[in-house]
Formats: sequence, structure tokens, C-alpha cells
Amino acid sequence: DWNASVGKEKGIRIDIETNIDKYSEVLTIALESGNHPDIYYIDGRVDQCVTKGWAKAIEDIKGGKEWLEGYKGMLKPIRHQYEGKTYTVPFEFLPIKLAYNKDLFKKAGIVDAKGDAKPPATWKEMVAAAKKITEVGNGVQYGYGFTYAWVAGFRRLLVKSYIPSVGHFWFDHRTGKYDFSAFAPAFEYLLQMKKDGSLFPGPESIQIDPIRAQFSAGNIGMITAPAYDVGVYNDQFPAKINWGIAELPVDDVNAPRYKTPSLERAAWGISSKVSKEREAKVFEAYKFLFSDASMARLYKECAFIPYKPEIVKLAGEVKPKVGFKEFSANL
Repeated sequence: DWNASVGKEKGIRIDIETNIDKYSEVLTIALESGNHPDIYYIDGRVDQCVTKGWAKAIEDIKGGKEWLEGYKGMLKPIRHQYEGKTYTVPFEFLPIKLAYNKDLFKKAGIVDAKGDAKPPATWKEMVAAAKKITEVGNGVQYGYGFTYAWVAGFRRLLVKSYIPSVGHFWFDHRTGKYDFSAFAPAFEYLLQMKKDGSLFPGPESIQIDPIRAQFSAGNIGMITAPAYDVGVYNDQFPAKINWGIAELPVDDVNAPRYKTPSLERAAWGISSKVSKEREAKVFEAYKFLFSDASMARLYKECAFIPYKPEIVKLAGEVKPKVGFKEFSANL
């Protein structure tokens, strides 16, 4: 819509390209070869993009300092800023929960007193459910979907999923060291599912989108799901199954349950290779992508949960897609 209206008037067009499976590799080649995108998702830490000479400071663009006033108090070192300058801004929250196939749960007899599919409350229950679903799956349907091949697999799909059981991340700010010891049980549970044959075949090589497609096709019982998977299973790979979203399991239901882990995702940066002649037009496109109107539309379409809470009011009435209510219910 913007391309056909404001963009057309200003001689600007936004074209979107995606490559989730090998994003870092593709981006590196593009930036180092000079065939760079004007605007790109900053993958990883801002400081790395800056020291490689890839990112342009927003303050160095005409009108950038004034535009950043709208993010006062929200910007964090390394996440958005480096050495006092800003290279990206907060965009969305991504709670992580569990997507499950209600049909496969019922087929395996994993139901409550009413006969409805009963998602696991504990990790042990999840391991048992995955095994049961696999046993009745006849070599076609498996209990759990996981990938070792996707670079974010272990971090996002396993370690972060265990946070409700331990209540912290893996970096100890008191010692300045990484400590994964509290997350050892999560790896043990995954190894048990592998031993049981409950993982969808080929986790060593299969990427995340093919795994998601298999869930939508009805061949996987459970899969860890960040909030953007609402769009994946409703639009990208429209699910042919009766599916739902549940809270992540915990180690012990009698112990305190910590908050649902959530990614606070920054978004795009502007390439340092954008010329001064093109800079103003690129910044116009950049501002549109972060505009209240753009974000309200995304929220209304159940495409994301905005970092700025006022966007929710601006969006007005939302007709939730499957899973969206559960993701946005308890932030």
C-alpha cells in the first residue's frame, strides 16, 4: 500500500527479500560483495555489525536524532546502540510457547476428562506424550519437531524453553560468565526423545521452515513456537490440522513457575554503504517500516506483538487468528 501511495509520490519502492535458513551467510556475502540491501535485519549484536563496517548510525542521518526521540528510555547498549550511537530500535516482543497438534493428542489418547487434547504440564509429560504419539504414528507422525541444523535451534527451541523452570538466562551478570549448568535437564529430555525415536527424522540436517511445514501438515505432535509462528501456521504454511498453543512445560508443577520467556527483537539497520545521495529516501522507507501505522497494521493482522503498547489501542479491533490470543494474553 505504501509503495502505491507515499512511496510512489517520493520515488521510493520497498522490496522485501527473506532467507531464514542461511540468513547470516547470505547477508555477509551481500554486504561484503557490495550487492547490499539498503535496509537489513541486524543479525546478532549491533557492535559486530558496526565493527565490520556494515551499519550506519541513525544520528548521522538528517532528521535521525529527532526521530529517535520517540524511543527515549527504550534503547540499550549492544542491543540497539554501540559507543553512544544508535543503529536499530526496539520492534516486537516474541513470547515462546508450545504449539501442539490436538488431533494427534486425541489419536494417542492424551486427553482430559472432557476428551479434549491435553498438552503436557511438565517436561516428563512432554517426553511421554512424544513417545506415545510416535508409537501410534505408524512411521509417519512423530511426537516432537526439532532441528540441530538451524543456528538458533538449541538456544531458542530448547534452552529458552526451559526458562520457566529456572527463572534466568544462561549469562551470569554477577560473574560475567556463561553458565548452562541449570539447563542440563532440558538437554537430557531432548536426548531421551531422540533415544525414544520421538523426534521427526533428520534433525541433524533439516532446517526450521521444513520442520514447521511438517507440523502444519499434521506429521508432528509438538513444536516450540515463538509468537511469529502464528503467521507461519495461519499464512505461510496454513495448518491442515486442529492445533493450539499452550504454556511451555516446567520441570516441577509444584515449584514456582517463572515467566514465559520472550525475545525482545530489534529489527532493521541501515547499510553503511548507502550513499549520501540515496540516504534521505532510504530513511523515508526506514521510518515507514517503524511507523505507528505500519505496526498497527501488523498487529491487526496478528503478525506481531508491538514493543510500544500504544500500538495496540491504535490498531483497534483485532480478529485473532489461531494461537494469537494465547501468545498475547499474559505479557
